Amino acid sequence: MRPFSALCPAEAVRVAALAIALSSLAIQATAQHKVWRVGLLSNSSSVPSLGPHVSWPDGLLLSLDQNGYRLGENLQLVARYSEGHTDRLPGLAQEIATAGVDVVLAVSDTSLRAMLATTQTTPIVMVVGDDPVASGMVASMAHPGGRVTGLAFQTNEGDVKRLQLLREAIPDARLFGLLEPPGAVRARVGVLTHAASLLNVEVTVHKAAGLAREQYAAAMGAMRAEGVAGVLIAATQAWAGNPTAWPGQIAQEQGLPAICEWDYMARAEGCVFAYDVVDGSPSDLR
Repeated sequence: MRPFSALCPAEAVRVAALAIALSSLAIQATAQHKVWRVGLLSNSSSVPSLGPHVSWPDGLLLSLDQNGYRLGENLQLVARYSEGHTDRLPGLAQEIATAGVDVVLAVSDTSLRAMLATTQTTPIVMVVGDDPVASGMVASMAHPGGRVTGLAFQTNEGDVKRLQLLREAIPDARLFGLLEPPGAVRARVGVLTHAASLLNVEVTVHKAAGLAREQYAAAMGAMRAEGVAGVLIAATQAWAGNPTAWPGQIAQEQGLPAICEWDYMARAEGCVFAYDVVDGSPSDLR
């Protein structure tokens, strides 16, 4: 299992899809007549990709096509999105399971947990932010065992570094905001609170109620009212699913400098700068 942190979103989708094609489906030449059903469960939005954005189904279908699995011929895609409403995931997972899929791509920690609770034998390819070993999802990174494999972001470590960079960019500030995605369950807040204390700053946490523009605006407005100097937009797969309503745009509109995860989020989506851990340096500065 390869760490997800070394990949851009588009490449990550393709690697995950390739894992499905080569590891989970393993179609033999004599079985090409079979129509394979691939499930996709995500806690993000279902809007189509725009401009430079590559959506999960885009990348998934492209990689499967390159490996001989073509939509409408020998492939069906059963995709479900919770639109940021985590409480919908169990029901959506049940819909995917009822469709009789051969394998599932679960995008986000909460999506993976929903599929694990719903199915007993279906292979699952995960795209998660938490440490899958520490959370008990797999036995180890090298040998996951069981029916779950896939990739994992180093979101906590990356967000700590993003907080440090935000602190360096605004050295006189003492209060920063953290925008969390809806349904976040990882221990990121505790990690960042500890990191903030080491940096001699404070972090006020606000969770977006959903993935809509007005919900981002409400969280940003609350942070602005508290007097934050800048905002750390937490790393999550959920944000990347909706390029028409990105929280970085709202931060820019409210005059709040924001740091985000991927370089395209700084180039086109309102963040002042971005940082990922591909090469250990900021991926883009505006």
